Amino acid sequence: MHMLSSPSSWLTCQSKQHSYGCQARHRDMIDTNKVRCFYGCGLGVAVPRHSTGSVAHHRSRVAAVSSKPGPDVGFAAQDIVHQTHPSTSRVDYEDDRDLPLHRLLQESRRQLAIPDPAEEDEDDPVRIAAAAAAGTLGRPLPSTLLSSRMISSTGGCTAAGIAATAAPSSIAADMYQSPAADNDSMSEPSSSGRVGCPVYVMLPLDTVWVVERDSQKVAILKRERALEIALHTLRKAGVEGVMVDVWWGICERAGPRVYDFSAYRRLFHKCAAAGLKVQAVMSFHAAGGNVGDTCKIPLPKWVVDIGERNPDIFYTDKQMHRNKECLSLGCDEVPLFWGRSPVDMYQDFTDAFADAFDYLFGTVITEITVGLGPAGELRYPSYPEGDGRWRFPGVGEYQCCDKYMLADLRAAARAVGHPEWGHGGPHDAGHYNSRSWETGFFVSQGGNWQSEYGHFFLSWYSGLLVKHARRVLGVAAEVLNKPGRPRVLKAIDKLENGHVMYEFKPAVQLGAKLAGVHWWFKSRAHAAELTAGYYNTRDRDGYAPIIQVLAEFNGRLSFTCVEMRDCEHPPEGRCSPQGLLQQVLECAERYGVPLAGENALQRYDEHAFDRIAESAFGRTARSGRLEQLTFLRMGDLMFDNWEAFCSFLKRMRGNSGDEAAEQQLAQQQWLQHSHQHQLAGLQQQQQHYALAANSVNLQQQLPSMQQHEQQLSDPGHGVMQ
Repeated sequence: MHMLSSPSSWLTCQSKQHSYGCQARHRDMIDTNKVRCFYGCGLGVAVPRHSTGSVAHHRSRVAAVSSKPGPDVGFAAQDIVHQTHPSTSRVDYEDDRDLPLHRLLQESRRQLAIPDPAEEDEDDPVRIAAAAAAGTLGRPLPSTLLSSRMISSTGGCTAAGIAATAAPSSIAADMYQSPAADNDSMSEPSSSGRVGCPVYVMLPLDTVWVVERDSQKVAILKRERALEIALHTLRKAGVEGVMVDVWWGICERAGPRVYDFSAYRRLFHKCAAAGLKVQAVMSFHAAGGNVGDTCKIPLPKWVVDIGERNPDIFYTDKQMHRNKECLSLGCDEVPLFWGRSPVDMYQDFTDAFADAFDYLFGTVITEITVGLGPAGELRYPSYPEGDGRWRFPGVGEYQCCDKYMLADLRAAARAVGHPEWGHGGPHDAGHYNSRSWETGFFVSQGGNWQSEYGHFFLSWYSGLLVKHARRVLGVAAEVLNKPGRPRVLKAIDKLENGHVMYEFKPAVQLGAKLAGVHWWFKSRAHAAELTAGYYNTRDRDGYAPIIQVLAEFNGRLSFTCVEMRDCEHPPEGRCSPQGLLQQVLECAERYGVPLAGENALQRYDEHAFDRIAESAFGRTARSGRLEQLTFLRMGDLMFDNWEAFCSFLKRMRGNSGDEAAEQQLAQQQWLQHSHQHQLAGLQQQQQHYALAANSVNLQQQLPSMQQHEQQLSDPGHGVMQ
């Protein structure tokens, strides 16, 4: 039984086995809000509406799960969320939680250092003020972030944070620091000893699958026992977490706003029990049409049915071939889907996912990557290899011939006084498998890409992609910033009036993917990038507008082809994956956007590992570096090369070779830095005592202090050998 504190009363979470929900001690309360028992049951208690809440409270709807065992699966045969109201409404669930799994989850949460509300100091004014900031933060701030020795709150909460009375410098020194700490200050190496780049592993595309049982289609985890063993094996090897596709075609298959996250809930709990973090990808595309796709997962059938009646919802090339992998950005804001537009559907789906799993945000689920196009990447489907229309290194084709994009093109052409430019894409851009020099548009010298028309069309074509990213990432950021969502500390600002401002951010990182279209990069026009929607040429940075959108929403960019080298590709393709990655690294560094890397192909050779390590550990500040790596992909091939992969993981953690030496050097530098601070403090004390030494007792303390000072001054004192 876990106690929850409130400024007005004590409440008791009486969930017992966490199977029947939390009930308040005062059952006769009528005017109540539902808030969550943070410790673990995740179900909620009733709190008087006038209560301002406590750090241990999560002001939200009751969040529970349905886990009725199904045959041969041991988990949810049915766990469908019905949402018949707008996306801003809350979603209710029935509760029948699996007790053994829940205990495993709680053990994992304790290992992840989630504080027990019973151990929190409910009278700490700083914690109470922090809880009130921005209308309930959604999680108790860990003691490592909010020290009980900190300053007392004076209220004054704003959207950005809370103002508190400043403390003396001696206490301020104990306060947690903002991410923008002094550059010359050194932090202690992590307890895990990792000073390298964390590695995530992609799970198989069909980790969650749909089968028919008792005349009903249900979602299950494929090879569940083997999956559980694999997750624990990954964690033991040093993997930080996993990336998993949350398929739109699986979770909303039953109908509009009818969501089934049952199998994903079980998967996330297994990841938590194994100590793995999760990157959840909102996959609004179909699987089966890209390199490496091993299964076919279509869009929701009710969406495909609308497409049969109105095929212009799909991307269309100049031969009027419809690409049914994802919806065209041309209809982003057109309410064609039972009164909703595609952006509305993306927002509703992300909101339903957040409602179902926000009790795991920040601890287990650490990132939500929003799919923005084919393969989840922000691009046009200009090189569809899955159906045989394109082969490497063809330039690809523009995808702008659906009626919605053509209408936008005509309007843009009329706006610049050239209505004749609004009839479609360039007529001389070749076909999918053309070479750059074979076309009149992409040829390096005198190509129409350099003409006035070329600039107009490419600006319009790439501009629509940037607008699409801003729309979809904007609604996703709105979902994650919704009142009641979990938040974590972002920064502390000391104000001139002696107050301190605490700024918070969502507990999960928002992310997006870009494709590594590296062929024809060494040509002037960069033809393949232009057809994919990136207006990037030898004289123009086409990735800056996209990265600026990521910076606007505090997003993280994931980029592919980090394992590739220029020399591995045929010269006729003018490929340069190294040059492309370097350009994106520098651009992301310039705008302050964290960059994560992915390997485009499954490779376990030393050349690929060397290239990934080189990309991960930037040698200069200008070159940038990867914040983390997502490795493609968990499966038989990975375990067949397990020894090589484990050696690679050690290298990425910095536990071998040069990285191990760098780790030891960092530990030594930190110890020396720590002793220097202690020495400075002793010297200040010594000066103070010398000035105030009016008694024999104080004078007698000086020799012992000098001896301690001499010990600390010894270069070998306390330093690791």
